[in-house]
Amino acid sequence: MSKADIGSAAILANIRRMVEVVPYRCHFKIHRMHRLKVPLSWSIEDNRRNEDLHLLYVIGGRGTYWLDGHEEPLRAGKLIFVSNGFAHSAELDPADPPVIIPIRFGLYEHGAARLHKLYEAPFAFACVPEPRSAYRQRFERLYEDYARADMEGLEQLCSAGIHAILIHLLNWRLNQKADRMDPRVIGMKQALDRSPERRTSLREWAERTGLSSKQVSRLFVQYFGMTPKQYHIRTLIKHAQFLLEETALTVSEIAEQLGYPDPYSFSKQYKQVTGVSPAAHRRATDPAPKSADAAPRPPL
Repeated sequence: MSKADIGSAAILANIRRMVEVVPYRCHFKIHRMHRLKVPLSWSIEDNRRNEDLHLLYVIGGRGTYWLDGHEEPLRAGKLIFVSNGFAHSAELDPADPPVIIPIRFGLYEHGAARLHKLYEAPFAFACVPEPRSAYRQRFERLYEDYARADMEGLEQLCSAGIHAILIHLLNWRLNQKADRMDPRVIGMKQALDRSPERRTSLREWAERTGLSSKQVSRLFVQYFGMTPKQYHIRTLIKHAQFLLEETALTVSEIAEQLGYPDPYSFSKQYKQVTGVSPAAHRRATDPAPKSADAAPRPPL
């Protein structure tokens, strides 16, 4: 089990994995959500392990959460995330019971059963993200939407609400870390973002930055929660998604533009990352040609 600061590489990587599979491959589904001042009888028994994911935001009051034995005071602005299978418990301060917005939810693959294993081990984190007013508004708005049972597209709206909260958390923590990052490694990431089609080895990055290959890899994982190779693949696939959705390039042409040796290698890696083939992604997102003058083109 992992209970760590949200800024740890492992925690950031786990959040990123959840964020990246939504909405293309998966969606979030709320099982239960409340906004309440907890009753005096409220508590969570020792070492509870839920089957679903749990987000909790504290509006006011006082209490205590234990994440695998680590104590976390419940105070206004505190946000807690607990994955499925992680041991936790809680109790209130009877003199000032906490006011909370708890959400229990799952991550589902489209048309399939819930996904439980996007991460190697159960994990949890607690933080006080800033600005507090913005996070409170996000949770309050999500609860207002969830409570409207008659709303069209409610499930999609709630999935987007959880997705947005996790994305803001991820970027809030990354921005906090940026001031302490080695500018040479930041420049390396920016180069990967600008030109994902360029294939640069770890040894070449080491020569460019003046660091050893081991230092480059260690710092990159520390900052971004994944190796340079994993980040490069992620960037390639994101750019491929853009080309599939916004251009009439064939899969073969996209593979060539992104530096793959052949369309098969590109399609194989694309499916490994996204769960669908490039051709299936294009059909699902926009089967029509990109301009009135362009005739439909086959994927390959």
